[in-house]
Amino acid sequence: MTGEQDDETIASPAPTDEPESKPGGIPLYYWVLGAVFLAIPVGLALGIDATRAKGMSPLLLSILRGFATALELAPKLILNALTALAAPLVVLAIMSAIVTNDIHGKQGVRMMGYYLVNTLIAMVIGLTISNLVQPGAGMNLNAARGGPKRLIHVLLDTPRPKQLPPPKSVSDILVELVPNSVGDAFAKNNLAQLVLLTLALGIGLAKIRDEQRAKGERSYQAVVDLVTVGFDLLMRVLLWVVALVPFAVFGVVALGIAREGFELFRDLGWFIVVVVGGL
Repeated sequence: MTGEQDDETIASPAPTDEPESKPGGIPLYYWVLGAVFLAIPVGLALGIDATRAKGMSPLLLSILRGFATALELAPKLILNALTALAAPLVVLAIMSAIVTNDIHGKQGVRMMGYYLVNTLIAMVIGLTISNLVQPGAGMNLNAARGGPKRLIHVLLDTPRPKQLPPPKSVSDILVELVPNSVGDAFAKNNLAQLVLLTLALGIGLAKIRDEQRAKGERSYQAVVDLVTVGFDLLMRVLLWVVALVPFAVFGVVALGIAREGFELFRDLGWFIVVVVGGL
C-alpha cells in the first residue's frame, strides 16, 4: 500500500506557475507597476512645451518621433492580438467545459441558474456603485485640445475622439444574438453570438458522446481531444501575449501624461476607484 501511495505521489507533481506568468522570474504585476513608474518621467519629457522643439536638431526630432510612434503602436498591436485570441478562446473554453464533463438534466439547469444569479448580482453591484459615484461626471475629454501645445503634438498627430455607436433596442439585441453565419460571428468578434452558437455545438457534441459511449464507440474522442488541446494551445499563446502587457501599459501611460499631464489621473481617479471597488 505504501509503495502504491509513493507511486501516486510521484505521478502527481505539485502544480507550478506557468513561466509566462513570471517573465524573468518576476510576477507580471510587478512588471506592470514598473512600467507605470518608468512611463511617468518619459511622459513628462515628451510633454514639454512645443517651442523647445525649434531648438532641436532634425536627427533628434526623428529619433523622438520614432520613439513616440513605437509608444503608440505597442498598445495597438498587443490589444489587436488579445482581441484576435478572444473569440476562439471563448469558443474552445465553453466547448471544452461541456464535452469534458458529464453534466445532465438538473445539474445543467442548476449551473445555468448559478450563472444567471451571479451575473445579475455583478450587474447590480456595478450599476449601483457607478450611479452613486458617477465617475467622469463633468469631465471634458477634449480639454487637452484647447490646452498648450506640447512636444508630443509636434511628434504625433492628436487622435480624434471616437464616436459612440447608436443605441440599440431590445429587439435589435435579440436579433443580433443569432448570427447570419459562423464566419460573420468570428469576423466581428461578437461574443454573444459565439457563446450561443458554441453552447448549441457543445450540447450537440455531448449528446453524440453519450450515444457513442452507450454503443461502445469512441470516435468522438478525437474531437474532444482536438478541443482540449486547442484550448490549451490558445491559453499558452494568450500567456505569451499577456507577458507583453507591460509594454502596452508603458506606452499608454507615457502618451497619456505627455498629452494631458497628470490631469489624466485626476479625471480617471474616481473611475479607477469605482472599478476597484466593484471588483
